[in-house]
Amino acid sequence: MSVSVRAEQITKNFNGHSALRGVSLDIAAGELLALLGPSGSGKTTLLRIIAGLDFADSGKVLFDDLDTSAMSIQERNIGFVFQHYALFRHMRVFDNIAFGLRARPRNRRPNSAAIRKTVMTLLDLVQLSGLENRFPAQLSGGQRQRVALARALAIEPRVLLLDEPFGALDAKVRKELRRWLRELHDRTGHTTIFVTHDQEEALELADRVAILNEGQVEQIGSGDDLHVRPASAFVHRFVGDSIELPVAIAEGQAWFDGKSVYPLHGGGPETSTSLFLHPHDLHLADEGLHTLPATVLGTRRTGTGRRADLRIGKDGLRVNVALPADFWVEDGDAVHLRIGHATAFTDNVVPLPRNRGIPAAHRPIAVASRQRSSL
Repeated sequence: MSVSVRAEQITKNFNGHSALRGVSLDIAAGELLALLGPSGSGKTTLLRIIAGLDFADSGKVLFDDLDTSAMSIQERNIGFVFQHYALFRHMRVFDNIAFGLRARPRNRRPNSAAIRKTVMTLLDLVQLSGLENRFPAQLSGGQRQRVALARALAIEPRVLLLDEPFGALDAKVRKELRRWLRELHDRTGHTTIFVTHDQEEALELADRVAILNEGQVEQIGSGDDLHVRPASAFVHRFVGDSIELPVAIAEGQAWFDGKSVYPLHGGGPETSTSLFLHPHDLHLADEGLHTLPATVLGTRRTGTGRRADLRIGKDGLRVNVALPADFWVEDGDAVHLRIGHATAFTDNVVPLPRNRGIPAAHRPIAVASRQRSSL
């Protein structure tokens, strides 16, 4: 039976290094949450603390309302799947899956018939029926990871934890197993937390994604939240393709290379900052107010469409944009771009609402308030 998981102000230090710094998050019963972030951000450490393989220096982990601080990994009833399978090489597939059930204390151990029924049901669930007598060495990487998942599910865990579960597999197998795991989760309904450094994997699989950076949670949300409403400059840079356009703020405008390129609300003090945007926020346009001059460096076909590599400004900022089907350019051509939407991050500015009904090129700048560097 699935439970909710709540981490409250988790801190963890290793030899004077802060691996986790006051991490808090709530995971609903039956939710699939991804922990995403660069190497060293604290993802695996947090997962191991939830499992009971490591212990926090301060803070606590609750399953529903039960504090797990004094509970062993066995008492927590966690299913854990590692990147490198961790299967017993000398055991057949059947025995690997049955291991957790046979290792239970005698008063909680199912009889042989019940264990066999559970294992055969799980083999069918992970699409490995008929392979129960093979050894791990006789399986492909994808099949071994399915065995590892079946072994984790055999104990009917409260929570299923996966640490880079597809990291050792090639790209094609990863894609296949991602779809399969999402379908499996929807059928079984386990509360699932998985660690990955693969953005595509996290956004495709998870109900929500928690972005970690230097031991802290930068943002938790859906894929749309992370792309459209990033909470910090780090999130914008980390998720998807990010463009940073250095600008001066003056006279209610964002200025780039001496030209007004984006409208702002009000005057305010003159300052410098960066506009953050994605490639799809740039659109080819006729020269005019609030356009960016650019030079074509090259074009290439992408399926049924084409894209152009462009150079913007004196410092040669390079961007890649989609081309309309009927728009033809050659290397060295001068073009102009209009910014559809941009975001700036400052310490002391509250978010400004987007004005519905105003053309995209004339919307006010959307400002988030979590960037740590002051302007």
